[in-house]
Amino acid sequence: MSGKEKRRRRNWLFSLRRYLTFFVLMAFVITCCMLLFLNTITRVTGLEFSQEYVEAAAKVTFLNILLLALPLREKSPSGPVCPGCARG
Repeated sequence: MSGKEKRRRRNWLFSLRRYLTFFVLMAFVITCCMLLFLNTITRVTGLEFSQEYVEAAAKVTFLNILLLALPLREKSPSGPVCPGCARG
């Protein structure tokens, strides 16, 4: 393996490690915020959310995020979709 390939692999692993670190940190922060929100809303309103209800809501939210993240439209072969999108 040449030096260039080693450097490329090292850079790729570094990027992957930074991405995973960011993802785990964001997952932790979002989970803490959601727990605080659910605890506060149940205390203020007196509503009790069951584990099944929260799991179902989490699954629907996850599916919505996946759908939003997927590219749903193809690029137009004739150029940008809107006139204001053209850069030049």
